[in-house]
Order: sequence, then structure tokens, then C-alpha cells
Amino acid sequence: MCTTLLQTIPIVIGTTPKSWLAQFLNPKRFIYCAFPRLSPRGFDEQQPEARIQYILEHNREEMQACVDKIKRIDGGQFKDGSNAPASAPSLYVRMMNEPVLPGNRLEGSIYDINVMGGALRRVLQDHRSYLVEEGESST
Repeated sequence: MCTTLLQTIPIVIGTTPKSWLAQFLNPKRFIYCAFPRLSPRGFDEQQPEARIQYILEHNREEMQACVDKIKRIDGGQFKDGSNAPASAPSLYVRMMNEPVLPGNRLEGSIYDINVMGGALRRVLQDHRSYLVEEGESST
């Protein structure tokens, strides 16, 4: 949500399918870079250079596609490399105008306090916490 306030577009890198992430965020509002061969065991987490080297060795094509996508968004270019007409809204502006949440609705999303509360209640019930009385429903 801070990206909205800061007028930035988040760049998400991972192995999770974009469709899974789209449950929580509008996929038109972030840049997703899929690195299918990303393994934390392949590099030392404390060594950023080693991480970059690992990605380049195992996901070079995906990294280049991600960099190209960021350049297009930042530079106002079409996928073929040609410049967008001055009258056309830039890809950056179009992405920034997209709502952060899917369907532009807080209600029912994972950010909804009722959804969060229900999930927390279920966890507490599953662990038989004294904080939730036996037989209390999770409505």
C-alpha cells in the first residue's frame, strides 16, 4: 500500500505464479518477474552479489525480460521498442491509475479487518488457545 502513497510501482520477484498473487493485489498495478529456477539454497542470503550471480546463471532470460519490461514502463516505449506518442498516456501513468486491490474493494480482501480477524480466530481455535472459548463460532 505504501507504493500508492509514494507513487511507485512495486516489482515483485519470485517463483509463485502471478495468478496466486493476483488474489491479493491487482496484477495491473505491479511488475511481476518470475524466476522459475530461484532457490535460496543456491546462494548465501547475506551476499547480494552472490544472489545476483545466481539469478544471472540460472534465470538470465527471465532477468532480461524483467529489465526490458521495467525499461518500457519507465521509458514510455511499446514492446517493439518504438516510442509511445506524446498524446498517449504512458504505461507508468496507466499502471499508477490502476487500483491496488483486485476489484478496487477492501471489503472481502485480505486487508479487510473482518477477514483478518476470522483468520486469526481460526488459528487460535486450531491451537486450542485460551483466548477463544470452546464452541465460539467464527462468523
